[in-house]
Amino acid sequence: TAFLNAPYAVEGEILFLIPPKVYVKTGLIKETEVWQVNKAIYGLKEAPLLWAKERDRRLKELTVKVPKVSGEGGEDRYHLCRLESDVNTWHILKEGKEGREGADKKVEGIMLTYVDDILVATTERLAKAFMQAIDDLWTCSPEDVVKIGSPPVNFCGIAIERTATGYFIQQRSYVKDLLKKHRLEDCNSTKILLDKETDDSEKIDEDSDEWKKWKESPEFLKQVREAQKIAGEILWLSTRTRPDLCYPIQRMTSLATKDPERAVKFGYRILRYLKGTEGYGLRYDNTEATKKKFKEVAEDWPQEVFDARR
Repeated sequence: TAFLNAPYAVEGEILFLIPPKVYVKTGLIKETEVWQVNKAIYGLKEAPLLWAKERDRRLKELTVKVPKVSGEGGEDRYHLCRLESDVNTWHILKEGKEGREGADKKVEGIMLTYVDDILVATTERLAKAFMQAIDDLWTCSPEDVVKIGSPPVNFCGIAIERTATGYFIQQRSYVKDLLKKHRLEDCNSTKILLDKETDDSEKIDEDSDEWKKWKESPEFLKQVREAQKIAGEILWLSTRTRPDLCYPIQRMTSLATKDPERAVKFGYRILRYLKGTEGYGLRYDNTEATKKKFKEVAEDWPQEVFDARR
């Protein structure tokens, strides 16, 4: 229903729909009646883009006023600035004396948007203020807060947990669903991604008549599709919370159209590895050691990388 918050505004187009026949049969409307579309109805090809434009327009205009924490009285003003490098990432900026366009604004947090899902990463005080401001714009479901001892909060299929020293993100639920899909819930797990036997299996001879005949067979295409399907499922993990899968998935995808039978074997080996490591993920520790490492690395990057607009 989020799309209905956006007007149907396509330049040079006016869209009409024929209402359901049941309305005519029940006498609610005349048979000749048609309806003009004024909102981005779900199912229209333009709807996702129209909603994204409307959402981003409203967020750009948003100004959040938060009472000062000191006893001086008054309020601080904040707004959002979308990054040039990622249109779904916004910096929460505190306005300085020169206002919204001033050069003295300061980054106070990050907001992520994905269709109608929103994640705010900042102080608890500021997060509450921004979520309340967003609730005033649109009707939203109650927000989940990442806290120590609380269940993980899911955002775009990634579970976010608060630990004593920082945060831990994982996709355990996705891994369980993946194993169930391939009927491997009770398989023998392994913690070795690619053993010598799997990686060094007999290489194919692409010049042989036998291989050329096999490549033209329906079974070959079936194997290619299976290999590509498994590779896509694992790739989703490797690009989010499981960088340990990057090398094996690269090996698998390179074989998907050359030797799909071997690629599928690679895929099932990786799935067995996931069975034994389903709790693995990325840990972000907010410790002095981590801050020191970040500072050392940051010195090697050009200053524009940390520009609030990027």
